[in-house]
Amino acid sequence: MLITEAAKRLGTGYSLIGDTQVTIVHATITHSSQGQAQMLVLATETLVYQITPDIQQHLIHLIAGKPKQQAEALLLQFPGIAGARITLRGGNQTLPLDEKAIRILVQYTADQTQMYVSSLIQGEG
Repeated sequence: MLITEAAKRLGTGYSLIGDTQVTIVHATITHSSQGQAQMLVLATETLVYQITPDIQQHLIHLIAGKPKQQAEALLLQFPGIAGARITLRGGNQTLPLDEKAIRILVQYTADQTQMYVSSLIQGEG
């Protein structure tokens, strides 16, 4: 139920990490003779945005040939990306145009609803 509500608010692409946490905030017996009670519960879930292989390829296409700072800024504008780090070899400050030379490593953290992207860009030689 919470996943459905989250999809309405956040959009598609988010998945549940871990278990739903349910806490009883308050409980009151309303009709003891009938065995009725009222409870107020708090349910919380941790969601992360899933970066699919198609989305990874789109991101690689987006940053190929861009200066490092511009590429990082572009990645941070994408939904669900909390951080981005780009490593270039050989003192390069620009990503290679060859998209096959770019690798993206996605790291999900359980304490955020977003994820961290780490990119290792291999030099063009």
